[in-house]
Amino acid sequence: MRNFFLFALLLWGGFSNAQYTSDFSSAYAANPNVPKGLLEAVAYTNTHMRSIDASEMSSCSGMPLPYGVMGVFENGANYFIENGKKIADLSGISINEQKSNVSAQINAYASAFNVLMGELIQHPNDSNDPQNIYAVLLQLTEIPDSGIVNKYARDAQIYSYLTFMNSAEKAHEFSFPKRNFDLKLVFGETNWRILSAKRVKFAENGIINEHNQQYQQINLRSIEYGPAIWNPVATCNYSSRSGTPISAITIHTIQGSYAGAISWAQNCASSVSYHYVIRSSDGQITQMVLEANKAWHVGSENPYTIGYEHEGYVSDPTWYTEAMYTNSADLSRDIINSGYGIPASRTYYGAASSGTNVLGNCTKIKGHQHYPNQSHTDPGINWNWEKYYRLINNTPSITSISSPTGNFYDSGGSAANYSNDERLLWRIQPANATSITITFSSFNLENNYDYLFIYNGSTIDDPLIGVYTGSNSPGTITSTGATLLFEFRSDCATTAAGWAASYSSTLIDIIPPTTTVTPGNTWETANFTINFTDSDDQSVAEKFYLIADKNPGDNGWSSSPASGCVHEDFEDGMSSWINQSGAFSQAAGTLTFSDVANGNTNAYYLLDQDASTSYLYEWGQNITSTSSNQRAGLHFFCSDPTLTNRGNSYFVFFRQGQNKAQIY
Repeated sequence: MRNFFLFALLLWGGFSNAQYTSDFSSAYAANPNVPKGLLEAVAYTNTHMRSIDASEMSSCSGMPLPYGVMGVFENGANYFIENGKKIADLSGISINEQKSNVSAQINAYASAFNVLMGELIQHPNDSNDPQNIYAVLLQLTEIPDSGIVNKYARDAQIYSYLTFMNSAEKAHEFSFPKRNFDLKLVFGETNWRILSAKRVKFAENGIINEHNQQYQQINLRSIEYGPAIWNPVATCNYSSRSGTPISAITIHTIQGSYAGAISWAQNCASSVSYHYVIRSSDGQITQMVLEANKAWHVGSENPYTIGYEHEGYVSDPTWYTEAMYTNSADLSRDIINSGYGIPASRTYYGAASSGTNVLGNCTKIKGHQHYPNQSHTDPGINWNWEKYYRLINNTPSITSISSPTGNFYDSGGSAANYSNDERLLWRIQPANATSITITFSSFNLENNYDYLFIYNGSTIDDPLIGVYTGSNSPGTITSTGATLLFEFRSDCATTAAGWAASYSSTLIDIIPPTTTVTPGNTWETANFTINFTDSDDQSVAEKFYLIADKNPGDNGWSSSPASGCVHEDFEDGMSSWINQSGAFSQAAGTLTFSDVANGNTNAYYLLDQDASTSYLYEWGQNITSTSSNQRAGLHFFCSDPTLTNRGNSYFVFFRQGQNKAQIY
């Protein structure tokens, strides 16, 4: 899709780093012209508060690395301003001293800022004016002051700093006073609208907001991805594809900041470019090279690839935010749907690695480290390829299977092979099942290229039982719930016989049994026999009967204790009950006990029972008093109902305060 709109939202993922708290506090105390929160904002935006040292892998784009927790530069590669040297001159803390420890890095930056702010202001309170802060930050940035694109990159960097200081979440997390800077005044309302980038329309004469205001007065080339900002690289840093068709997407990590990446691609000496750059905090995307042109990002593989640079460092997973993954995947889906012939299913989904790991041509969306003839290893060990695969392939169709038993085959059925480029899902979910057991009688997939995933539930977010390839059969699997989900993925070449399996379900019995009674033909005045027949769709494990009669003068029904039956509805008094202890009364179909001070009340009913017969007991009880430790229950099979614990007996006891039923 090619809609000319830009969407962006500045967010931060969860982050906490208290190890530098005392260093920041000391720096603020020694440098009163530095507003609280500024040092944390610079450190977080530039490095996520991680000290960059010589062990950090260099950028695959050739962009130079900063040093230290503040992310400043000693070597600008003849392009970036070497702000580390300026900070050293202003602070009197040499670069070598800064590199020796984080405290020196923070103090050096704070001291340099303090000096510049002191030269600018007349009154101490003016150091908290965001326009003064902006002016000092411009003097400390590494972004060159040349061209409209670098102007945007400078503003984008400082916008991130000031928005961080305005964040209530960050103020609470890092213990600085939340700011309420009016960023419209700092950047101008029009530029602020572009930097915040919630909705921007692109036109031939500039980037235009809903009020027809423009950020930059340059002629824009065709914008291919609506949500992206268009900031073209210098013409010296890209070339023609010379007719080579686009067939792959390359995922990079820039080893630096979003603003730095945008600026670095303007440097003709870098000989580097990329089609898109993606910001960590909110996933904002800048396009720098038209997809039809060849960007210079993956060496010999440039002619057929589209390259994305993701802000951050391969050794620090905090840069890979949900917003970055989501917006990067949205961009990939747009490219997939643009007619280049890149299937979504060809996204790499294997394990992340820290070295080079060349993948075949079947895999079309993969990292810099996965291409031939490469030395760089981004996006590296912390990029979640399975997550990225799912975000790109985010609307899978699922075949539902509701039969409680059956056979389960791959797409080729019982006789044929499955196909290439498949991503198929089946959900076995019979009605009223408690579990499903499946047994694979055969299993054969292309080893380490085609995979069957089995999940214990109804979605791919449920627990993964296992991943199977080659002849590694799942064997027999039983779910813990009512559903099993199967996901199959095949690559672009070589198929196999697949699998054959049969499954069965354990079902809940929801159909009640029925009883048919054969009535007699005449009135009976003595003992007589009644025949009744039980039937059910499953076997009947236990059968119980209760025979009750009602005398003409009675209100309720009763049964014969001598026959092992009790039916008591308390409609005709308590004549069958013996009150051993406690105050009991009967009224309106209820037996009520009112002496709550009595800890062991006892009213019992004599009933003939024997150990060779099964009995079913059913009763209702209600505790209405509010005293503490309320409990009540029923003894049965008592050897002597007059004793404290009713002799030998079973006891079901409900404790109201603990909401527990106990069996003794």
